[in-house]
Amino acid sequence: MEVTVLVQAVYKAFEILEKGKNSEKAREEARELLYTSAKFTSESKSLTEKRAARDLLLSARQPRLELRNSVLTFFILFAFWILLSGRFDTFHLTLGVICSVLVACLSHDLLFFNIRLGDFRTRARRFVQAGPWFLGQIFSANLHVADLALSPKMPIDPQIIRFKTKLESDIAWVALANSITLTPGTITI
Repeated sequence: MEVTVLVQAVYKAFEILEKGKNSEKAREEARELLYTSAKFTSESKSLTEKRAARDLLLSARQPRLELRNSVLTFFILFAFWILLSGRFDTFHLTLGVICSVLVACLSHDLLFFNIRLGDFRTRARRFVQAGPWFLGQIFSANLHVADLALSPKMPIDPQIIRFKTKLESDIAWVALANSITLTPGTITI
């Protein structure tokens, strides 16, 4: 692209010189045109070089980010394993480490998909804020289902409700489906 711009600028400069009969004004106009085109191509080249350098740095950081994501996923999974198993003997801890390593290696990109630090803090805060609300919804749904099941008339009106969502990532879809399924009396299709 830069070569094409420079060649066209040279042709245009010669045209200006021929039309102006090589006058001082024509020379100045041709010189200005050549200077502008050279400046444009050098800025374009520096922009291209900056993009190439940025891409190189990002590709160099990618394995480090994947390793960090894998390690964080491992620790989260292992902590969850310990919490659920409640056993601290060698067999269960070793089995927990093996399972956590395997799952972390296979799915490290699910928990930390394209997350910058600011986005991670925002998402973590929203997750913590949504927890009490979600538990309240489950409690409310439990009371409602118990009321329906224990009432003599059983005014049950089964429905299929379809709705659209703006969620884009797979993990968001899974979280939504799980939160619907965890509410008593509901199922995700």
